[in-house]
Amino acid sequence: LQSSQAEVEPTEPLSFSIASFKRQALNAHLLDLFTAMFDLEPTLIKSHPNYQTLLNYGAIAA
Repeated sequence: LQSSQAEVEPTEPLSFSIASFKRQALNAHLLDLFTAMFDLEPTLIKSHPNYQTLLNYGAIAA
């Protein structure tokens, strides 16, 4: 019973940054805007390996 309780308790408190969420939302909006302006295929852009890197640009590291 003690081993199951140890698995449930978190080891570290959850921390996040609202500024990072805002930055990622702005980056996503800008990438969508550029995709539309240059008439690019959104699926190809979003499936590119560097897409997540661009979304996280300027976000605070955890």
